[in-house]
Amino acid sequence: MESVFSDLYLSLLFGYELMNNMKTDKITDQQRKALFAFHTFIAESMNEQGITLAQLVAEIQPRPTKDTLHALFKSILESMHLKDTTKSITREEMSNVLDVYMDALAMINLHIPFPDQSKRTLLEFYN
Repeated sequence: MESVFSDLYLSLLFGYELMNNMKTDKITDQQRKALFAFHTFIAESMNEQGITLAQLVAEIQPRPTKDTLHALFKSILESMHLKDTTKSITREEMSNVLDVYMDALAMINLHIPFPDQSKRTLLEFYN
C-alpha cells in the first residue's frame, strides 16, 4: 500500500509518468496480501459496530456478477455451515444454502429456476 501512495505522491511532483505505470502495472503479492488484511479489518470493525453487509452494499450498490453472487452464496454457506468453500460441501448443505438463497431472491421478486426444475435433480445432474 505504501508503494502506491508514494508513487502517487511522486507522480504529483514529477509528472504523470508514474501514474501511467500504475494503470498497467499489476499489484504485487504484498499489495494483494495487504488488500486481504484490509478486508479483514473492515469485517472485524463492521461486526464490532453492528454494521451489516446490506448497509455497505446499499452504499456501494455493486453490479451483480457471477463472482459477486458466488461470494454471496459462499457467505451464506459460511454463516450456516462454517465452510468457506463450495468444494467440500455435502448435497444437504448445498440444498440448505440454496433454500436461503432462493428465498432471498424471491423477496426481491427474482424467480430464476435452477438449471433443472428441482434442486435435487440438479444436484444429481452435476454428479
